[in-house]
Amino acid sequence: MKMEVTKQQAENISAEIKKELGEEVAVAIHVKKKIHKTPDFVMFYQEVGKRILEGQMKLSSSKVFFYLMVTMSFENFIGIDMKTISEKINMPLRTVTMAMKELKEAGIVMAIKNNFDSRRNDYRLNPIVVWKGKVNSRTKSIKENPMQIKMQLDPPKEIQPNTEFLSKD
Repeated sequence: MKMEVTKQQAENISAEIKKELGEEVAVAIHVKKKIHKTPDFVMFYQEVGKRILEGQMKLSSSKVFFYLMVTMSFENFIGIDMKTISEKINMPLRTVTMAMKELKEAGIVMAIKNNFDSRRNDYRLNPIVVWKGKVNSRTKSIKENPMQIKMQLDPPKEIQPNTEFLSKD
């Protein structure tokens, strides 16, 4: 579908903008088709889900993990504190704290000092476990942060050649 704006329509739009601003301005009109965004989705390492379902992770930790996964922004950043997590998923703060400890020890969640408030942590989910964003950004994140993404789970076979650091201490 090709959409065109006539010269008269462009002049009318330009005149309205100039009238609104009260000064002479240059106006360029570009017509292009609206790009439909795909709904939010994440890449998820199935082995983690399998281990959660098999009971290898406490139910409280699983609930916190899934909450973090559905609230994370692009490149797995989560700018939320444990008190808020506790309120949102209706779980005692102490239970959330213990769940976060288990997730950190498993290498699923990483704590990052908040840039504006050193008393507070932000979080990031391990890009090997789950990823929200572009595939190239995930690959770059894995290569640039090998110490951050150490995890206790076996890495998926398709990424083992690029992640020798996972087996190191």
